[in-house]
Amino acid sequence: MKNNNYSILIFGVFLIIATSCKKDKTLWDADLTVPIIQTSLTINNIIADSLLTTDANNHLWIEYHNQLLNYNIDSIIDLPDTVTSYSLTASGSGSLPAGQTIASNNDIKSFAFEPAKITQVDITDGYLVFTCFNPLMVPLVVTYSIPAAKQYGTPFLLQEIIPASNGSSPYAYTKKIDLRDYSIDMRGPSFDNCNRFATSLNITTSPDHGTSQVIAGQQFVFFTSFEGLHLKYVKGYLGNDTQSSGPDTTTVDFLRRISSGTFGLSSVDVALNITNSIGADIRLIPQMLISNNTRSHQSVALSGDIIGKSYNITRASQTNQSTNPVRPTSTTIQFNNTNIKALIENLPDQFIFKSSIQTNPMGNISCGNDFVYAGNGLKADLKIKIPLSFKANTLVLSDTIDYNIDQNESPINNGTLMLLISNSFPVAVKIKLYTLNNNLQIIDEITAPNQLVNAGYENTSHSPIPISSSIKISLPEATLKRFLASKKLLLVAELNTTNTNYVNINSGATIQVKIIGSFNTNLNY
Repeated sequence: MKNNNYSILIFGVFLIIATSCKKDKTLWDADLTVPIIQTSLTINNIIADSLLTTDANNHLWIEYHNQLLNYNIDSIIDLPDTVTSYSLTASGSGSLPAGQTIASNNDIKSFAFEPAKITQVDITDGYLVFTCFNPLMVPLVVTYSIPAAKQYGTPFLLQEIIPASNGSSPYAYTKKIDLRDYSIDMRGPSFDNCNRFATSLNITTSPDHGTSQVIAGQQFVFFTSFEGLHLKYVKGYLGNDTQSSGPDTTTVDFLRRISSGTFGLSSVDVALNITNSIGADIRLIPQMLISNNTRSHQSVALSGDIIGKSYNITRASQTNQSTNPVRPTSTTIQFNNTNIKALIENLPDQFIFKSSIQTNPMGNISCGNDFVYAGNGLKADLKIKIPLSFKANTLVLSDTIDYNIDQNESPINNGTLMLLISNSFPVAVKIKLYTLNNNLQIIDEITAPNQLVNAGYENTSHSPIPISSSIKISLPEATLKRFLASKKLLLVAELNTTNTNYVNINSGATIQVKIIGSFNTNLNY
């Protein structure tokens, strides 16, 4: 850097002397050497740093968790939308005095939860939407209650005045009632049943208005429905139903940037961790696990002891603490005697998982005291631990680099690039450099084919030692013009371990690259 500054200074003094001696402009032919970019490639270019750990020898490991299953409260209990639906059609015409009862209806709403027998439902948030159509030209008074639904001990009660019709069409009235923190006793009015609660509806003409006229065929319509309801807690017998979960596709992002014709790992450590936060015993049968690589269109299905095998997961228990109400149980399934290594070597960007789930395989052994809390369901997490000890014929590290060469004052006639490369990866590297357009599409590959950089190595203290190399790139006139017009470069380093043993990647391994341009230009003074 000091030598470059000195050269620029001498060149500047020469120009001052030249311009002070001559009044006419002179065309100078100049060769300039300028740094263009400096960057480095590490394993973080393809694997996030948060997923990497090191062992005692500073060798890298990948630790990654992927949730394959989340069987939660919504999978077990689904409250229907409609709560109450009531309509009455006037059979004849006549006068209705003030305060006249139009409808009085007591009903028991039953929910089809069978084989589950639910006795309590607590609501986190959501609404009861109340709708009423008034055909009369006087207001209606509506009283609607759900005695079993209580918020902080107070039963749900709705009293509304529905404005009068304009005489040509019924007045449509809608209101949303916030059900946040309501608890509903589902045992029915006698507290000896399940899956039901009572409602009460009373509709009268307004006592503050005079006589109204009713015409035959006029309809009085009233209905209520749940909207956006989220449950916080469910209690009862959750049944012994068997459900199929999936196939569900989950994204795998820790290997998606690895491109390889062949990729082999020295070993993998994979386990399926099942966490049961439901207050019911669960029988889980994995039916399918597929590793899917959408880039190569290759899929590998798991085979071996796990698929089709039953796993009994013990029920969770309650802690009676509001902040942490569940004490879950955990079961770990190991992938011994399976082809799990082949699934990982497929470099998946998706896992596809399907399972069979049976609640309470031994029946109602809790005597109706099963439970499930929101956010505390049955989860299956795939835990992957992989040493970065691999064989690959094309492990690609890449970086997109912005650059700008201003040639407005002095157009560039010709030029070359020099790549100065320091490689401390213990594997030979093939370097490729491309110019890109604004859409990140490749314009030119400006490196010659098979530009190899020698491998670095690791000393006895397990520190990476780099090997330096240089690559000269000549730029033909057409390529030079496109290079100068482009603002982006794609630097690609292909790691090739063909015909070697498994390679361990050190946490400090890098490929450092400097690109220096040597350009010829004309200067006018």
